[in-house]
Amino acid sequence: MHSKSEIEQFIKILKWKASDGTNCLKKHENCKDKRSSNGQQQILRFYKSNDNFNIKHLKLMKNRIITAAAELSALDDRPFIAIEGDGFKNLAQELMTVGRVFGKSVPVELILPHSTTVSREIDKIYERRHEQLISLCQTLTKFAVTVDFWTEEYTGVGYGGVTLHFHHNKFGLQSVVLACKAYHEPAQQSYNIRKLQMTYY
Repeated sequence: MHSKSEIEQFIKILKWKASDGTNCLKKHENCKDKRSSNGQQQILRFYKSNDNFNIKHLKLMKNRIITAAAELSALDDRPFIAIEGDGFKNLAQELMTVGRVFGKSVPVELILPHSTTVSREIDKIYERRHEQLISLCQTLTKFAVTVDFWTEEYTGVGYGGVTLHFHHNKFGLQSVVLACKAYHEPAQQSYNIRKLQMTYY
C-alpha cells in the first residue's frame, strides 16, 4: 500500500488522457518500486533518452555541419580531409559535451582557447607523454627497434624515424615512434644511421 503523500505524488505525475488507455497504469507499475536510497521517487520512464534521436532531425543537423565544414576549409584555408582526423573528431566530441551542458547560452568565443594557450599546452602534453614513455620503456623486457627513411613528396625533404615495437599483454603488438628528424646524409649506410640515432639522445 502507498502512503497518502506517495499517492499525491503519483496523481501529480501520471496525467491520464483517453488516448493513453491503460498505459498510465503501466507507468505506475514500473515506477512505484524504483525508489532511491533516500526514499525519493525516481522518474525513469517519462522522457526519451538522449540516445533516441530523430533521424530526420539528425539529417538536418548533418547538412548544417557539412556547410560549416565547407566554410571552414574556405575561410581558414584548411584541407577537406581535416575533419576526418582523430584530433578534430576528439575536439568536436568535446565541443558537443560542452554544448550539452551549456546549450547556446555561452558564446563559442568563451569556450575556444587562444592559439598561444594551445601552443603552450603542446609543451605540457609532450612532457606528460615523455614521462609515460620512459615509464613504459623501463617495464619492457623484449622489444625491437626499426629505422625508417622517406622523402616528403612536395618539399623533397628527407626524414629518418626510429620506432619501438613491443607486445602488450592486453593490447597486442604496439608501435611507438621514438623520434623523427630531417635526414641530410647522402646515403642510408649503417654509420649514417648510427649517427642519426645518436642525435636523438
